[in-house]
Amino acid sequence: MSAVFICGSGLSLGEYEESNGEVAQRLNISEEDILSKSGIKKRFIAKNTSNLKLGCDAFRNAIENYDINLKTVDGVIVCSFTNDYVFPNIASAVSKEFDLSSVFAFDVQANCAGLQVGLNIARDKLLANKDMK
Repeated sequence: MSAVFICGSGLSLGEYEESNGEVAQRLNISEEDILSKSGIKKRFIAKNTSNLKLGCDAFRNAIENYDINLKTVDGVIVCSFTNDYVFPNIASAVSKEFDLSSVFAFDVQANCAGLQVGLNIARDKLLANKDMK
């Protein structure tokens, strides 16, 4: 049986922190309902930042935090719920930004489940191709 190991991940959040109180007021529901149904205490909104910038910042964060050698990167998967534009996708634009010309790159738009779906796709790709990193 083969194993797949995740060496790290990156993170980039929007610049505006929105509280449950703000959401509750806008949607005319209680803060308690939001917390009990979603577990979310706060969220970050990128009002003046593109999804591409968020993706590049998250990738840069992973590279720096986990000392990732770009020559060992064989693919880029971006998990989001919306794109800045239809073409190119964010993953391809991130790949171009970091000069990763020979990697697979695609977006997963699965909303809140995007990270889970992206990790499953990455795992499947790695198990299917033993030479991929």
